[in-house]
Amino acid sequence: MSLFPPILPSPLPPDERLIRVHEVMRITAMSRSTIYRKMKEGSFPEAVHVSQRFTAWRLSAVREWLHNICAKQP
Repeated sequence: MSLFPPILPSPLPPDERLIRVHEVMRITAMSRSTIYRKMKEGSFPEAVHVSQRFTAWRLSAVREWLHNICAKQP
């Protein structure tokens, strides 16, 4: 008998999971300030405010933004 409850599979597809700013920084190679500046300018996906101290981005939105940036390159 385990002391911990079983881990249930996520109800969201893997691409729809929420990622925190450090993972966004790793994926995009941008600094935190650049991410927030671009978000304020409207050129980066808006964050999801889960609570007052919990902000995250949809992985699918960040991937789509990257795809669009790469598609603009010659």
